[in-house]
Amino acid sequence: MVVPIRIPVAASKTWCANLGAMTLVTVTVLVFVTLISGCTSKRGVAGDKAVAAVKVYFYNERLATDPTDCAATFAVERYVPATPDRVTATLRSLFRGPTPKESEAGYWSFFSDETAGLLKRVRVENGIAYLDLKDMRQILSAATSSCGSAAFYSQVEHTLRQFPAIKKVLYAIEGDPRVFYDWMNEACGPDNQDCDPFPFSKR
Repeated sequence: MVVPIRIPVAASKTWCANLGAMTLVTVTVLVFVTLISGCTSKRGVAGDKAVAAVKVYFYNERLATDPTDCAATFAVERYVPATPDRVTATLRSLFRGPTPKESEAGYWSFFSDETAGLLKRVRVENGIAYLDLKDMRQILSAATSSCGSAAFYSQVEHTLRQFPAIKKVLYAIEGDPRVFYDWMNEACGPDNQDCDPFPFSKR
């Protein structure tokens, strides 16, 4: 049986006013907490620095529709400092390879903690990213196979081409493109500017 509760009019007005005040305070506190939480989660990514979301690309055996397509890549989101040089930060994130959680989800790459320092320098000019790498050929020895080179190029170039200013990528090892393309069993020619080292040394 439902028992009605009767509140005197005067008392009900006071009670409603108090409830309104309590509601206003509660809403204010909730808004404040929400704002603080948002700021905290943002800062939690990179300390007090502003961050930007970018994508890095890896192979994923669970997402690939054709297991023989070594160039298949799939994006994962990363956060890098929101500075003008996001290209460098994004490449460094790529070269660290998949996180343990990403690996559990099926993502795979030649890149790992061992190659975290692979990037020496990247410079973008006239739509071309000149990518100078440290000599880690022993660590990345499997990248020179036909399937391995397809995976290597695809992951690097999909990652870099998310930036509208980059249309093409050229490579060097320790400033020498000929070393890189010899390692990849590719000849120097018009497609790689005849392995000209000069663009990699420009500042």
